[in-house]
Amino acid sequence: MKASRAPRTCCPCCPEKRFSWRLVGILLVAPVLLLSLNCDACGEPPKYDSMTLKSILKNYYAVGEKIFYKCNPGYYITFPVSTYCEKNHSWFPIPEGCSMKKDNILVLL
Repeated sequence: MKASRAPRTCCPCCPEKRFSWRLVGILLVAPVLLLSLNCDACGEPPKYDSMTLKSILKNYYAVGEKIFYKCNPGYYITFPVSTYCEKNHSWFPIPEGCSMKKDNILVLL
């Protein structure tokens, strides 16, 4: 004759838990992820041959945020250059704002 035993739990010293903290964590993190997917921002700003950003490149820029460019070495500023993130999540288009000097002649790009 065999003795009957209760079904074994995962840990013999403690009863099986029905509440999962993982579920709570998922429920708390999900809204944050959804908000970040629907953010109101622009991506990387446009790149130019004669200019680079004055500030450090960021992952995203808020709508209305303005950025400024500086001329690369060998180029001279023709007019102050800046652009901003538009409501449609694109950058306001701007022309190259720096010129290259060749043999004492100013060349506009």
